[in-house]
Amino acid sequence: MKTMLKPIIFSLTLLMFSCGNSEKKEQNSSTAEIPVSREMMAELTSPPNVPTPIGRRKAKKTYR
Repeated sequence: MKTMLKPIIFSLTLLMFSCGNSEKKEQNSSTAEIPVSREMMAELTSPPNVPTPIGRRKAKKTYR
Protein backbone atom coordinates (compact mmCIF):
# COMPACT_ATOMS: atom_id res chain seq x y z
CA MET A 1 0.00 0.00 0.00
CA LYS A 2 2.77 2.45 0.90
CA THR A 3 4.68 1.66 -2.29
CA MET A 4 1.69 2.70 -4.42
CA LEU A 5 0.90 5.74 -2.30
CA LYS A 6 4.26 7.48 -2.82
CA PRO A 7 4.09 7.66 -6.65
CA ILE A 8 0.50 8.87 -6.50
CA ILE A 9 1.34 11.64 -4.02
CA PHE A 10 4.42 12.58 -6.04
CA SER A 11 2.46 12.81 -9.29
CA LEU A 12 -0.30 14.88 -7.66
CA THR A 13 2.16 17.36 -6.16
CA LEU A 14 4.00 17.59 -9.48
CA LEU A 15 0.70 18.28 -11.23
CA MET A 16 -0.22 21.00 -8.72
CA PHE A 17 3.12 22.80 -9.05
CA SER A 18 3.21 22.57 -12.84
CA CYS A 19 -0.26 24.10 -13.26
CA GLY A 20 0.08 26.67 -10.49
CA ASN A 21 1.07 29.84 -12.37
CA SER A 22 0.15 28.99 -15.93
CA GLU A 23 -2.28 31.91 -16.44
CA LYS A 24 -0.78 35.11 -17.78
CA LYS A 25 -2.13 38.43 -16.59
CA GLU A 26 -3.45 40.71 -19.30
CA GLN A 27 -1.70 44.04 -19.62
CA ASN A 28 -4.57 45.97 -21.25
CA SER A 29 -7.54 46.26 -18.95
CA SER A 30 -9.64 48.28 -21.41
CA THR A 31 -10.48 47.29 -24.97
CA ALA A 32 -9.84 50.86 -26.11
CA GLU A 33 -6.17 50.50 -25.19
CA ILE A 34 -5.54 47.42 -27.36
CA PRO A 35 -3.33 48.40 -30.31
CA VAL A 36 -4.65 47.84 -33.83
CA SER A 37 -2.36 45.71 -35.95
CA ARG A 38 -4.08 45.93 -39.36
CA GLU A 39 -7.12 47.26 -41.18
CA MET A 40 -9.89 45.34 -42.93
CA MET A 41 -12.30 46.32 -45.68
CA ALA A 42 -15.95 46.34 -44.62
CA GLU A 43 -18.29 44.01 -46.47
CA LEU A 44 -21.28 45.80 -47.92
CA THR A 45 -24.58 43.96 -47.77
CA SER A 46 -27.54 44.29 -50.09
CA PRO A 47 -30.66 46.18 -48.97
CA PRO A 48 -33.65 44.19 -47.72
CA ASN A 49 -35.93 42.64 -50.31
CA VAL A 50 -38.79 45.16 -50.54
CA PRO A 51 -41.49 44.60 -53.18
CA THR A 52 -42.01 47.31 -55.78
CA PRO A 53 -45.03 49.59 -55.27
CA ILE A 54 -48.24 48.79 -57.14
CA GLY A 55 -49.90 51.83 -58.70
CA ARG A 56 -49.36 55.48 -57.89
CA ARG A 57 -50.54 55.90 -54.34
CA LYS A 58 -48.98 57.54 -51.32
CA ALA A 59 -47.42 55.57 -48.52
CA LYS A 60 -49.82 54.45 -45.82
CA LYS A 61 -49.41 55.60 -42.26
CA THR A 62 -48.86 52.69 -39.88
CA TYR A 63 -50.50 52.72 -36.47
CA ARG A 64 -49.01 51.01 -33.49
